[in-house]
Amino acid sequence: MSRVPASVTHADHLPDDARAGGLGAVVVPIPAGRLADSGLDVDLLGRLGFEAKADQVQVVAPDDGGPLVVAVGLGPDDTLGPTSLRRAAAVAARACKRHGAVAVRLDALGEGLAPRVAAQAVTEGV
Repeated sequence: MSRVPASVTHADHLPDDARAGGLGAVVVPIPAGRLADSGLDVDLLGRLGFEAKADQVQVVAPDDGGPLVVAVGLGPDDTLGPTSLRRAAAVAARACKRHGAVAVRLDALGEGLAPRVAAQAVTEGV
């Protein structure tokens, strides 16, 4: 089986034409205590049984035809760290293996991890 090496690029925001640019999914790692602040449809996620438990994954297709949203639970806020984020990135990578391009939003982490530490953990997990 041939594997394509991962490529990581940092950006402050997703481009408006993300779908046209080939972006297949947006991963949002979420600590359980920050689910309401994630910017995602919390009611829909709740109906689907998503509680942001560690390693829990929920894929949602947005109504606007944009990239899939892949919510990945990080578990309790007090367990947030590079190890839990690295593991969540690995879980997300498996969930997104059919997509050539995937973005990861780190804003739902809040102030729990320094941005540089979070980006490093995600890169290592993928």
